[in-house]
Order: sequence, then structure tokens, then C-alpha cells
Amino acid sequence: MKSFIVFLAMLMITSFLVTGIVYAYDHNQKSEQPYIEVMVKSGDTLWLLAKPYFNNKGDFREFLYNIKEFNHLDNSMIYPGQIIKIPVG
Repeated sequence: MKSFIVFLAMLMITSFLVTGIVYAYDHNQKSEQPYIEVMVKSGDTLWLLAKPYFNNKGDFREFLYNIKEFNHLDNSMIYPGQIIKIPVG
């Protein structure tokens, strides 16, 4: 009985480790998307920063949404001195 409990504990530990490795690999794959870093200046808006990099394929609102997600922004508020990563490609 004791060896069965040890076996279950090892199985659980192994499954947690495998899950963590898979999550880390998937997370790293998503963050390797090419991007350009742009420093926000006074008077800049997310729309103004994104416009030069929009390829006119798809919806510009979706492009803005992707930029917010990529930068972990809750809204479109940006501040002078902030670095915004704009996904390209």
C-alpha cells in the first residue's frame, strides 16, 4: 500500500512538471512574435502609434486590440515615456 501511495505521488509530481513545461513552451512561442518598440511621446495615442504599422488587411480595431493584448493593457490609455510593442508580420 505504501508503494502505491508513493507511485501516485510521483505520478502527480510528474504530471505537474509536464504541464508546467508545456505551458512555458507555449507561452514562449507566443511571445516570440516580431514587434517594434515605440516610445510614447506627449500627445500620442495608441491609434496614432499603430497607424503606420497597419497593413490595411483586416480590421484596424482588431489590430489595436492585438496591440493592447500584446502589451497587457487594460485600455487604450498610454503615457509619455512608456514603451509600446507593436506586433509586425
